[in-house]
Amino acid sequence: MEINYRAYQEQDQEVILQMLDEFHLRPSSLEYCLRRFPQNGLVAIEGDRLVGCGFHGEADPEGRAMCQVFVHPDARRRRIGSTLLWRLQERMTQQGIRKLICDFEKNPAEIAFAEVKGLVPYFASRYMSYGGERCPVEAMPVEPYRDEDYEEVQKLVSEAFYQMQQKAGFPNPVPEPPSEQQRREYLDNASHLFVYRQQGEIIGFVSLDEDEIDCIAVRVDKQGQGIGKKLLLFATNELFSRGYQKIYLWVVVGNPAIRLYHRMQWVVESTHIFAGKELL
Repeated sequence: MEINYRAYQEQDQEVILQMLDEFHLRPSSLEYCLRRFPQNGLVAIEGDRLVGCGFHGEADPEGRAMCQVFVHPDARRRRIGSTLLWRLQERMTQQGIRKLICDFEKNPAEIAFAEVKGLVPYFASRYMSYGGERCPVEAMPVEPYRDEDYEEVQKLVSEAFYQMQQKAGFPNPVPEPPSEQQRREYLDNASHLFVYRQQGEIIGFVSLDEDEIDCIAVRVDKQGQGIGKKLLLFATNELFSRGYQKIYLWVVVGNPAIRLYHRMQWVVESTHIFAGKELL
């Protein structure tokens, strides 16, 4: 039967989420893009059945954007995934996105598909979860993020992640520069961002994204003093207080922080490879 491709429509969401549930792909990067960027979605239809879908995100300050496709197993080996990816790449190129980033579980079939499509492995990351008890914490100097904190926070996060990338063996790591786009994004999401102050200086930062701890960073000269653990406990309790029963985070393979997460009873859900492809 012929496969037809069309733009994602709101009524497709329930079918896609059921499909992701069936194959234990929630939460996932595809679900993230579905919820955040539905306007960038594409679906594959066979008869009256949705058999595949793909979404891409918006460009970050460096011109990179996430892109993810999924095809129901019984509809694979018919170039549906390839067609979805090709069409999304064409759209991303038209929007001026310079680099496509995707992630996939570490297994032979996914790796082979990525290689054929010219996706170059960038790094591996573990998806971890915590569904235990609330964590007892002492009072700590954590405050909501404010726009005037941007320069201090951006420098802290950029340097901390640059150091982590070096330790994890990233090829040619580069510190992320400040940008007005990032500053606006921080301000728009200020209710999910928090800073840790010590003697008036920001030495730690944490950001939340729905049920996920998106970022924990400690100033390079203050690492090894237990601040990362305190921020983890704070973020965990904050998400529990928002009604989530299970909490998630990503940790790059090679990041020493994974030892802390294991000690705090976080569990590895899956290991993903992140790969990229230059579009422009």
